Amino acid sequence: MPSPADSHDAALLSVLAALALVLVLGRLGSSLFSRFKQSPVLGELLAGIVIGNLGLLGFHGLDGIKSQGGLDLLAQLGVLFLLFKVGVESDLAKMAAVGASSFAVATLGIVAPMLLGWLTAHFFLPGHNELVYVFVGATLCATSVGITARVLGDLKQASSREGRIILGAAVIDDVMGLIVLAAVAGIIKAADAGQALQWSSLAFIVLKALGFLTASIVLGRWLSRHAFAAAARLPGDSVLLPLALAFCFGLSFLAGKV
Repeated sequence: MPSPADSHDAALLSVLAALALVLVLGRLGSSLFSRFKQSPVLGELLAGIVIGNLGLLGFHGLDGIKSQGGLDLLAQLGVLFLLFKVGVESDLAKMAAVGASSFAVATLGIVAPMLLGWLTAHFFLPGHNELVYVFVGATLCATSVGITARVLGDLKQASSREGRIILGAAVIDDVMGLIVLAAVAGIIKAADAGQALQWSSLAFIVLKALGFLTASIVLGRWLSRHAFAAAARLPGDSVLLPLALAFCFGLSFLAGKV
């Protein structure tokens, strides 16, 4: 019977092998797409799709990667680093200047996918309850701020007016998408129980999302300014980096709890 130490070592070796494979294939994919003047992130995504679907071709040697908790944890941390980098490099005043345009883009980015998803579900899934079609449309409202930011960064357009509109719309779209999904999930749950939707629950979700976003901007800017000013006076090298990472992880923790 393997000891806990042996199991731990085996899990570590498995994660290391998976990391090596993912990094190599991801780099090859990004280089390939760069050669064709496309965003490298598309090649990295394609590499992940290939690794995850080799089972469809009859090869199951890499199926274990899908269930590796350590690799999933590192992936989540990578997303946090990417979003934190985007936030550090973003100018809030400049993003606010294009707020109206971002809101318009975000609204269209919610309505269009939801409507198209609803119509497509009607076409491919005839005869189902109407809530099924609404749910399919609602799931298509979700977007990826991380991928959006990465593509704009690869194109060196993150600080352009268009880039700021797209990034602002992606953030607003996430909040709006959360509200839509919460509303649809609430409607389905209420219908399943033969009850009416509790609008108070939906309103609470909206208030939490908007409240956290507002508090992050107002209190976060004040706290970061004073915290980093104090850290800059501390003796020793590389004091700001650990504080920046702690700030990133702490805010992410609070977002998760909310």
